Amino acid sequence: MQHAESGQFSQDSTALKALVTETLNVLSHLNAAIEAETASLRIGKIREGVAMAETKKAVSERYSKLLQQLQRDIAHIGGIAPEALAELRHRHGLLEQRLSVNLAVVTTTLGISEGILKELSSRIAAKGTPKTYGPPGTARASAASAPLSLSRST
Repeated sequence: MQHAESGQFSQDSTALKALVTETLNVLSHLNAAIEAETASLRIGKIREGVAMAETKKAVSERYSKLLQQLQRDIAHIGGIAPEALAELRHRHGLLEQRLSVNLAVVTTTLGISEGILKELSSRIAAKGTPKTYGPPGTARASAASAPLSLSRST
């Protein structure tokens, strides 16, 4: 990859610096998507949070591909742009922290949503259960509850 006599070295160096710059830009977009998703879910705006998940997925896939490209030439990048590489490592560490918080918020939101649906299902089932005793004085078994349906028009 390094052919200094043919000018290839400077072309490779320029391309690698551009790759690091692009990776830092994509990392900024990924951090913004994660922050937006986390903020939306924290305040209960689930639809907005779910919509951000698609953006987060697309940007994270791009970031992953760029990291794979960087891994191939990490030693060379460290030699030509050590400050940029240090910045990338630092910001990647911050990304890991944001992802940890994001995961906790997503998990909590999922748990709450499941709890709401279970409670709703049990209340609907309870309304359909007779409040009387059956033969020989025993409580009647509740019938299986009907499936829940969701209307997105309201």
